[in-house]
Amino acid sequence: MAKTNGQALPILVAGGGIGGLAAAHALARKGFAVRVLEQAPEFHEIGAGIQLGPNVFRALERLDLKEAVLADAHLPPAMEMRCALSGERVTRIPLEDPRFNAKFQQPYAVTHRHDLCTRCSSTRAKTTTSSRWRPIGPSRTSSRTMMASR
Repeated sequence: MAKTNGQALPILVAGGGIGGLAAAHALARKGFAVRVLEQAPEFHEIGAGIQLGPNVFRALERLDLKEAVLADAHLPPAMEMRCALSGERVTRIPLEDPRFNAKFQQPYAVTHRHDLCTRCSSTRAKTTTSSRWRPIGPSRTSSRTMMASR
């Protein structure tokens, strides 16, 4: 049986992006009933690739998602930074170097946002997608944060 938040209602998470789905996943793992509200009419592939540094893998480990994310991610042998105008390499960081692993104790990887969201949404949280959800007022971060049904 799910934990309650003092009411017989689920915890609502506004937004089905990486942050919203990760929060819903964490709450559901703790036994709370969670409902994710997404303004888009469906979850679909959006965005592009995303870099996942060692700090992200510490968080994914706490959510018990690290291995699932690594299954879809690519571990590049190095990271290069280049001049935007000339294309000349500015620096190269070898990621397979034992010193990198010793310092950070977590990998560096790249993946697609959709793959990361898919892993975060593999939870007991219910998701609701509907174009019926609309912004009801601005917040400090986005006018799309506060949602209400039409």
